[in-house]
Amino acid sequence: MQCCIGYDDPNTTPSNELRYDDKSVGPKGEIVAKSIEGGKHLYYLHRGSYEGLKKVYADMVQYMIEHELTMADRPPFERYLNRDPRRTKPENLKTKIYIPIEE
Repeated sequence: MQCCIGYDDPNTTPSNELRYDDKSVGPKGEIVAKSIEGGKHLYYLHRGSYEGLKKVYADMVQYMIEHELTMADRPPFERYLNRDPRRTKPENLKTKIYIPIEE
């Protein structure tokens, strides 16, 4: 299972400038271990193509607004549940999305 931490909003940041910590990318230069902080998160299990993630994030943010939730000062992250996404049909992909919220 892979995990990815995203630091930028793909709606406002050009795709070539998006920053991610992704363990599938080989290390270059200084290597730093990171831990994902615990705490309260808004969680969603997305089933389908990765192209649908942008809408899921928008829906999650809308939910936060409607329920007066505030994002915590930590980046959201994703967990990819398929063993080999390259060999999985897009409609069978599973991605857990976590957005940290203030308690």
